[in-house]
Amino acid sequence: SVEAPDFRKARAVSATLPGGLFYCRAALPTVPVDATALPTGMLGNDEAQALLEKSSGVHALRDLAAARDKYSILKVDGSGLLCEIIYLGKAPVEPRNLAAVVGRQEAHLNGAWAAYERGVVDDWVAFLREDWCSAVRHDRFQGLHDALSKMIREDEFGRDLIQQLVGEADAGRDAEAIRQLREKAVG
Repeated sequence: SVEAPDFRKARAVSATLPGGLFYCRAALPTVPVDATALPTGMLGNDEAQALLEKSSGVHALRDLAAARDKYSILKVDGSGLLCEIIYLGKAPVEPRNLAAVVGRQEAHLNGAWAAYERGVVDDWVAFLREDWCSAVRHDRFQGLHDALSKMIREDEFGRDLIQQLVGEADAGRDAEAIRQLREKAVG
């Protein structure tokens, strides 16, 4: 008998919706229910209009106006794996490029979670369109990743760090505590 293939890569769907809106969702075949959602944007939000009216300065007005025209959400599981990104907005996006980053560790994505927590990210699509991300979206990035992983496993500090993180997981520490430990150790 022939076994069904194991689908692990992200799948993207996109559509043009009534009202001139564009929708895109790129996700792994299974998105954990307890994945952490990191939303950006304020599409149609009345509070955004109030902020827009009270804001001063060209930069603040431009940013708030842009934020009103889109909404995106990034979902990350407990181990830091980007499981899903959803976009709804007035400008088209590149489904293939979004799908290329889904399934990667958020640490590979310029520390996306930490950047979000610091308030650096106000638009996931714009963040993932930055120059640094072109390498991650490249079709040979996985080869680079594998070569670097091998080097880390062969390095004394890398082995010690991996043992420490695995030990913490085995001791029952939650995923957030391990993520913070990893971030503290390697930046």
